[in-house]
Amino acid sequence: MSRRHPFQGLGCYIKMLRNRFPTSCTFLSLTKACALISIHFSGFDSHVFVQTALIDLYSKLRRIGKAQKVFDQMPERDGFAWTTMFSSLTSVGNMISARTLFNEMIERCTATSATWNTMIDHMKGAEK
Repeated sequence: MSRRHPFQGLGCYIKMLRNRFPTSCTFLSLTKACALISIHFSGFDSHVFVQTALIDLYSKLRRIGKAQKVFDQMPERDGFAWTTMFSSLTSVGNMISARTLFNEMIERCTATSATWNTMIDHMKGAEK
């Protein structure tokens, strides 16, 4: 089920129930589609903690472009949001973008000890 079209994904699931038995992979996709629909209609998609969770979710799915889009569209960012985006970039080895973001965090005084630890860990890992 596509993350871009959760309603179509639910429709596909309903059709699947008529012809086949769903698998565990089907339920995972169904859960994601329901979560996306719930977030969208509840209005929570504009809250910092939900947006930060979306950045983390997209990062774990290795959809860094989507994570970056959520981050860029956030009207307000806290230290957790910055650190989550920073960690997302480093997790895929995009150290140039991570370093640029890190420098911006320092300028804005949003770098936390968690940010510094993430930077040190990933820089140490990049040297190996």
